Amino acid sequence: MVKKFIKAGHDDYNSIFFSWQLIDKCQYNCTYCSSVNYNFNTFNNKNLKLWEPFLKMLSLSRLGITFTIELLGGEPTLHPDIYKIVKELSDNKNCTGIDMITNLAKPFNFYEKFYSVESKNKLVLITSYHPEYHNNLFIDKIIKLHNLGIIVKPSINLHDDVQFWDKTLTTINKLEENNIQFDINMLFEVEDGINKGYTPNYTDEFFKKFNVILKNNKLNTPCRLNEKGNPLKSSKQCNDQIISNLTVGHQNIPYEDQTKKYFYTEKEIIENDYAKFKDWNCKPMIYNVDMNCIIENGCTYEKISLLELTKKNLTKCVKCPLERCDCSTKFLFPKYINNQ
Repeated sequence: MVKKFIKAGHDDYNSIFFSWQLIDKCQYNCTYCSSVNYNFNTFNNKNLKLWEPFLKMLSLSRLGITFTIELLGGEPTLHPDIYKIVKELSDNKNCTGIDMITNLAKPFNFYEKFYSVESKNKLVLITSYHPEYHNNLFIDKIIKLHNLGIIVKPSINLHDDVQFWDKTLTTINKLEENNIQFDINMLFEVEDGINKGYTPNYTDEFFKKFNVILKNNKLNTPCRLNEKGNPLKSSKQCNDQIISNLTVGHQNIPYEDQTKKYFYTEKEIIENDYAKFKDWNCKPMIYNVDMNCIIENGCTYEKISLLELTKKNLTKCVKCPLERCDCSTKFLFPKYINNQ
């Protein structure tokens, strides 16, 4: 029997998430790069100080709500003011967490300098392993940072090309030997860009090679990999294998029908296609920020000015425009069907 939900998400969810593309430059040129159509290498002095008024508004009491933020690129460590940006966010009482997604290509002491007393408890380095640029220094720097008590979360990209598999497993084995937890990623299709697109082809041989890794580690696979949503353009069998390897993800996400309350994990939501909320009322508290500090809602794509950065504006209820939630964070937002 198909469940007819009328409500989902956490009623008390009350934090904003900003995804900030600091710069459109990167040292790498991965064939599978999902940001290839953003990395145009146009960042210059005109963009340099645009971050200042943005962070000033986020620090004011008038914001009225806490937030977490991820710093992206390109490669965010290439921003000339990256130390200042992290310091200001660390000192911001409204900010509860900072994730910086970095390829860890810079020297060890570059990353060590971020960790003042003020920033240590907020900044997390999410270090992306790119098999096309395999380098033993990547794992060496992670181990050194980890041993200093710095929060490092390696994120390992699993390539579909057999030539990278042994190198990737070498990196994974070193992480396990040093008791460093890590996440793993499957690659997405990239339809166009400077590399003329990329379509992964995960074979049975791949799944046999990485079966233990897939089963025992967190697979960062958002629901767009679900064949019912926006799948990879590959075989149904491949999609089924990816779904079967999904780890639990977010747990105890509440749903309600007319008579009962349910709790589902992220995996259950994806497997059962419970992420469809088009035309429901929802508070989409996720925002994208580009390197010019232009802010737009991650669901409606409605732009919001710096002067509009208040709890009332950031948490307003809208009619969902999406066929399905395209990332698991959106599962958490409070939502209810129109006639409630």
